Amino acid sequence: MTTSSLFERHRANPILVPDPSVPWESLVVTNAAVIEEPGTGDVLMLYRAAGHDAEHPIVLGLARSKDGVCFERCSGHPVIEPSESGWDAGCVEDPRLVRKRLRTSNLCEALNKQIRRRTRVAATFSHPPLT
Repeated sequence: MTTSSLFERHRANPILVPDPSVPWESLVVTNAAVIEEPGTGDVLMLYRAAGHDAEHPIVLGLARSKDGVCFERCSGHPVIEPSESGWDAGCVEDPRLVRKRLRTSNLCEALNKQIRRRTRVAATFSHPPLT
């Protein structure tokens, strides 16, 4: 990966790695979206994760940071998961966060594992605090 003159790699990279003790994110953590939390200045990261199980469903986890580099996970569970049998039964991935007033919106890709070519955009909403 190369960088332009606008960006410089941080010496602490990678700033989030899979946690082998957490089944739903033991394989990979990637494709993060971040947003600053009003009032605290904390940085919230919504990240894509998958475990080593046979189907390794893709889920979204949440982490928090005071400085935007050192993140701590907010929960031992995914904050957004695919449904068991709905149009998103397979994965939710690639989060994008936007805040308007006091509501945080997440747009992400959702995929039904039975119909591989049917990728859709999904929306989720959070009211403060997003923790």
